Amino acid sequence: MPLTEKFDKVPIAEGLNLYFCPTDRFKAVSVNVFIHLPLNENVTANSLLSSILPRGCKKYVNMRKISTFLESLYGSSFSSDVNKIGERHLLEFGFRGLADRFLPKKGNHLKQGLIFLKRIISEPLVKNNGFYPEYVAQEKENLRKEISGLKDDKMEYARQRFIEVMCPDEPYRFYDCGRIEDIDSVTPQSLLKRLHYIIQKAPIDIFVYGHFSPAGIKKMVRNSFNIKRELPVQNVPATIVNKKVGEEKVFREEMADAQQAKLLMGYRTYTTWSDEDVFPLMVFNGVLGAYPHSKLFTNVREKAGLAYYASSALERTKGLMFIHSGILPDKFELAVKIIKEQVDQVRQGDFTDEEIANTKKAITDRLQSLRDSPGALVGFTLEHSINNRHDSLEVIEQKINSVAKEDIIRMAEKIKLDTIYFLSAGKQ
Repeated sequence: MPLTEKFDKVPIAEGLNLYFCPTDRFKAVSVNVFIHLPLNENVTANSLLSSILPRGCKKYVNMRKISTFLESLYGSSFSSDVNKIGERHLLEFGFRGLADRFLPKKGNHLKQGLIFLKRIISEPLVKNNGFYPEYVAQEKENLRKEISGLKDDKMEYARQRFIEVMCPDEPYRFYDCGRIEDIDSVTPQSLLKRLHYIIQKAPIDIFVYGHFSPAGIKKMVRNSFNIKRELPVQNVPATIVNKKVGEEKVFREEMADAQQAKLLMGYRTYTTWSDEDVFPLMVFNGVLGAYPHSKLFTNVREKAGLAYYASSALERTKGLMFIHSGILPDKFELAVKIIKEQVDQVRQGDFTDEEIANTKKAITDRLQSLRDSPGALVGFTLEHSINNRHDSLEVIEQKINSVAKEDIIRMAEKIKLDTIYFLSAGKQ
């Protein structure tokens, strides 16, 4: 099936862009608003805003009113989230509803969804020059529990600690949900001040995807999302990519209740979505560890029996590759040795045409699957736009299939091991 679906980009105002992609593959239409912020010490306040704003606005003063409104639109849905891509912090607000064409009676869900999101984001409930104190107190406690709860999910805890160790002086070290030590200092007033700054100065992208008519979409978004903003809009700093690697760092940590040891290895790839080398990097990553046929799965998990799981993944905005593995506590040195051997095998060209073909097929299958998930396609396009890449899925597939064996070897030689992190059980 051709990979022809692509978002068109239209500037609505300075710092406000519309991305739209009409399709008849779904009966729904979705709107996703992304607010772009630097990943820095404001991460905790940003995260709290993503949970407090959905509690209510001037038009819909509480969650019950919001639910009633959404139900009136034939069970439409609303979501909010916080995430990071590279060293960019993103607040996301989403609306999804039945497309106008399929309504029992004439209506405009898309327009109502846009206006609703605009109100949630820019018309908050205010009391004493701040957010409602009870909402702030509740969401601060929820965030405290969420961050503290990382220790209950050892893999997620290990990933975050690993990033902090690997990138101690880079913005990428910040956990996208925030820092527990910052929570007490946040007040209703400071949060409202933070929101006013964000609304005025942050770049905003609006994605519209689904079954709708593209005629007039620019005018509809401009009229529905009419937020008055100060100019110029803030620039989000570029992500640090070309970080020099010295001697590889090894960091060991113990937790009393860690039943399975976690081994993570971080490589600097010096390659992002903005580079043409990203395509051979993707194939290299697939040959190494991204799929069940890959070397890490076959040799570390299956043949050597060292790991419960072993895989690799790319961060293609920051320029990193992560190897994740769950191993027996006494197998640390052996597991590291065999994982390094798999990378060396690729550097030496010790992989087959069949491995390359299987990897390319796995990658293109994933590209195909993006068309079946509006959220995945929007996220994929957002990441590309951040990195100034505008290839269609079809073009990306062609570039993946054109990768040669020597390109894969070159990428294996390009990456540098930066950090090894090991989490294991300590003494009770």
